Amino acid sequence: MAGHRNVRRLEVRTSATHGRVVHESFSAASCWSPPVNVYERPDAVVVCVDLAGIDKRAVDVSVRPGRLSISGHRPAPEPTASAEGGPPADPVRIRLMEIDYGRFERDLPIPESVDLAAVTSAYADGILTVTLPRRVAR
Repeated sequence: MAGHRNVRRLEVRTSATHGRVVHESFSAASCWSPPVNVYERPDAVVVCVDLAGIDKRAVDVSVRPGRLSISGHRPAPEPTASAEGGPPADPVRIRLMEIDYGRFERDLPIPESVDLAAVTSAYADGILTVTLPRRVAR
């Protein structure tokens, strides 16, 4: 198996007054971990984090000696309209739910040779890329 998924049971119904999904009951892990790719180049370590559907303002990146920490929150995806374009008129029952949501955290070890003052990050198309340059040998 390529990765671990948190298992959730969730039953929902649509609120007749607001057209929103209302959570009746669920059980879930307190947070989830997004998948990452870590690449090592001679001049830097590059970390790519899959954060599809997350506003970049909802992501925190921090770095300290030996550690990169990424955290934030992704809202639950909800059906937004009926086939006719209005709010869902009938109760909604989830048949399959594989998209993680809620609070997330990912904590990664990084080499001691990383220049903490030169770390950069960029977010595009749901991928956060953190570049951790190595200190230049003197």
